[in-house]
Amino acid sequence: MVVSNTSVTSHSKLGQITCIRRFFWCESSHPLMTCSDQRRCMMYLNEDECMTGEANCSSGVSECLNTVGSYICRCLEGYEDVNGTCQDINECSGDPCSVRATCSNSEGSYQCQCTNGFQGDGFSCTDINECNLELDNCSQLCTNMIPGFRCECDNSFYLAEDGISCIAENECISGKWCVNGACFRNADSGEENCRCYNGFTLSSTNTSVCEDVNECDNGHQCDKDQGVCINITPGYTCDCSDGYELDEDQRSCIDIDECSSSLLNNCSDNAECSNTAGSYSCACLTGFNGDGQSCLDINECSNGILTCSNGTCVNETVSCDINGSCENTEGSYICMCNSGYIGTGQDCVDINECMDSACDPAALCIDLEGNYSCSCPNGYTGDGYNTCDDINECNVDNACHYNATCNNIPGSFECNCLSGYRGDGSNCMDVDECTENIDNCHMRASCTNTYGGFSCSCEEGYIGNGTYCENVNECEDNTNECDVNANCTDLEGSYTCTCQMGYYSEEGGNGRNGTCKDYDDCEYGLDNCDPSAICLNSIGSYQCICPSGYEGNGTYCQDINECAISIPCPTEESEKCSNSPGSYACVCQTGYHRTNSSCTNAMSVTMFVIFVDIKGWQVSSFFDDLNQEVVKVSLAIDIDNLYEESVLSDDYLGSTVEQFSDISVGIKTEIRLDLLNNSTYTLTDIEDAFMNGLTGRNNDFLEPDSRILRDNINTTMPIYDQCDEGTHDCFDLNFLECVFVSNNTFTCANCKAGYQQVGSICDDVDECQDDPCSYLGAAECINTISSYICQCQNDTVIVDDVCTAYNQTSPYFVRNEILGFKSGSVVPYYISFFHPTAVNVTTDTLESALLSAVEGDKVYSSPRNLYVVLEVNTIEFEDFVETCPDAYCSNGGTCMVDFVYDKVCMDLCEVPLTTTTVPTTFTNQPPTITNQPPVSLFPVVAIILGIVIGFLLVLIFFLCCGLVVYTRSRQQHEKLQYKYTPSSTQNEWFVISSLEWKVRAWQPALTSPSTTTSPPSPTLMMKLMK
Repeated sequence: MVVSNTSVTSHSKLGQITCIRRFFWCESSHPLMTCSDQRRCMMYLNEDECMTGEANCSSGVSECLNTVGSYICRCLEGYEDVNGTCQDINECSGDPCSVRATCSNSEGSYQCQCTNGFQGDGFSCTDINECNLELDNCSQLCTNMIPGFRCECDNSFYLAEDGISCIAENECISGKWCVNGACFRNADSGEENCRCYNGFTLSSTNTSVCEDVNECDNGHQCDKDQGVCINITPGYTCDCSDGYELDEDQRSCIDIDECSSSLLNNCSDNAECSNTAGSYSCACLTGFNGDGQSCLDINECSNGILTCSNGTCVNETVSCDINGSCENTEGSYICMCNSGYIGTGQDCVDINECMDSACDPAALCIDLEGNYSCSCPNGYTGDGYNTCDDINECNVDNACHYNATCNNIPGSFECNCLSGYRGDGSNCMDVDECTENIDNCHMRASCTNTYGGFSCSCEEGYIGNGTYCENVNECEDNTNECDVNANCTDLEGSYTCTCQMGYYSEEGGNGRNGTCKDYDDCEYGLDNCDPSAICLNSIGSYQCICPSGYEGNGTYCQDINECAISIPCPTEESEKCSNSPGSYACVCQTGYHRTNSSCTNAMSVTMFVIFVDIKGWQVSSFFDDLNQEVVKVSLAIDIDNLYEESVLSDDYLGSTVEQFSDISVGIKTEIRLDLLNNSTYTLTDIEDAFMNGLTGRNNDFLEPDSRILRDNINTTMPIYDQCDEGTHDCFDLNFLECVFVSNNTFTCANCKAGYQQVGSICDDVDECQDDPCSYLGAAECINTISSYICQCQNDTVIVDDVCTAYNQTSPYFVRNEILGFKSGSVVPYYISFFHPTAVNVTTDTLESALLSAVEGDKVYSSPRNLYVVLEVNTIEFEDFVETCPDAYCSNGGTCMVDFVYDKVCMDLCEVPLTTTTVPTTFTNQPPTITNQPPVSLFPVVAIILGIVIGFLLVLIFFLCCGLVVYTRSRQQHEKLQYKYTPSSTQNEWFVISSLEWKVRAWQPALTSPSTTTSPPSPTLMMKLMK
């Protein structure tokens, strides 16, 4: 806190001036000034330190108040003055909030927040009645508590351990299944009925189905004035009208203060925002005019100041001094004194320019009204205003020593010995800087005295001018002997070598030439690859690759759920897809069981069991470490063994462990049990058979090594999920996702890339309507199914992302490929270079273009991101082939060139299989293992033969589809093939360094950002090194 008196004393060349309000007393010793001379006593008016920025108040915690001759810093609300410093007040120490609220102190303020289960402003908090407001999640009855609520159950039910669900005291035994409700049996009459869950009511047409209650039509608790009820299944939610938002009870609507944030209103920065109920208003600040959303500055200098009195408003002229002028500012104005005057602008007095050194420093100054005059004294020459030059006596009479300099001074001169000499200027002697240690030689240099100076020479091992000597850096000037795979570190007078990351030096090697050797990061576990990834060692490094069935960058690999993106299993044979890490398997659909390699009708039931130990693992501690797929198979075998020894053994077919769910008391396990389709056993019989087959002291042990919670077994009829069963048609309609809605009900969501939803299907998007090829210049857009291609026109080709006229001597080739290697080596033997097709191109012009494209010993591919290194003298021309002939496409297809120089067959269904070979990835599915009785040899042979023929048909189908995709990504080129002539030694050939092997992940073409297609197999890109 800065506190100042009403008077302050300042000093100037005029003398001492004491300022009291706007009157001034002068105490002057100036020979030309007396205190009675009011025009020569400069009047210093009061200065607003708060406006000029001279005040030293703490920003954000205090405000500046101007006073006469000084200022005061006053702490803002929420802060207090502690020894001159504004410090935050902890309002929470005084318990200002409700006992049912928490207090949070902040800088300069605090906030009261009602605790969970209460609502209010924090100063007053009332209980939220979750039951009345229907905010509970009870399955039957709700009782309000303070705070919170408690769930209760109807007669014939008791509350489950979760405190929410209700379990029938007498469960139904007839197999009756209640949708959205629980089945219970009257203990007296034996009648079985459904008790609907909250939010549902029993259907009038089906006593086993509970239908959703539309609370929005039948009474709700949403705000009656500004609330909007939205029905959901089950229950409902509330929303509010514009300008309002939900309160903490999620039912009442409270006004939004749009003025609390500039993001909530469109008021001008020069306007004041006023909040109103459900809205707000804007009013321009003083000095501005407009509607509040747009406020323009008022020019007070030209328009005057608007002053209103008794309902009458007039524009009054601003009151600037006669020796001042008005200058308009944003929202206001200021008065500025004219040149030669000083003051506030409303009061201006003459400036004594002579006190401000307006004349040349050697001149005499005379102050005038609003002006001044200057003249040079004797011994000087000039106009007095700009120059008063001393007469240089050194040019007239120089009496200095020849090792001295003559320096002119006002009215005289002086002699000074030159640097390196000592004397009075008339006599000067040499100084030995080396002996007197006054030289500036570097600590690594030697000093030699000379007449009038000295010289410095750097010591051996250092370089420089002597005054500065630096160590010779053997690492930078390549005079070191470090290995090519080592890092050189310079030292004073020497250097060290350290093998790079991925290399090591044997004992005594010290990183010198030939001593750094590669170590296998993969073998020694030094990689950071994902546990599911493949680690490939390379010279000095390694590469992480996700295997088939996974996606990611190698350091992170995520399983591809083939079942969620396609229907790979034959649903017409009652099979469905079951995902597994890196693959999938085809299993029988719900209600079917595999018999003799085919799925036949069965009675399927779902049993939920909570396990606390699974296959010897205590699941509460080690669930995340379980190999769930392996455990599911092993656990199903144990369940099969139990039922095969039970009374159900004649009807029992098998079990499948569907999924695990980690809950607080153990692992909730969903098990599908299959029985003969005509089995008469009930759900209770199936559950009793399981319970009777358990062993152990508490009859909770599933042989040989699993344990359950006996009181938490529930057996129901399965819910039919068409998305999981693969019986939906979403993918055929070009959707990406099937979404389960309820039993035997689904919906399709999210169209594939390049499609848009039209009604209940996804239709192809014509990307060409947005002209995506315009950036290429003279290019035409051609729409394709789910994508598009850009085609250069008028004999142009793409060069650096622009359609450009072809230049046969262009130093760029579109692509170069390694076609083969010399037998038994990694020496490239055939390399093909692709060049855009042009008119009248011959083998001579293409060969000339290739030779002219060589930069040093490299040939680049546009856009210069790939190259091969070659020796021109070893090139032998072999063949010239047109890569997009008319016969390339079949069924009337037309071979065209796309914007990345790939050839594309338009309007075709197939491509000749002999044209090119495209790598296609297939997933080998593990066979489904079932315990079946032996069959005769003939059916086995027939089945195997059918599988082989089916596999070949699928292979041909995918190969054809792959070729279609491939032809859509290739361009018409002219291929120029060269054959390298072997030289005498392998060192003269181009050996591929293992350090340069790269696996390039597929990415969509940058020229069609809206297009997403399936990636091809990873392509091995190689840089050839000499």
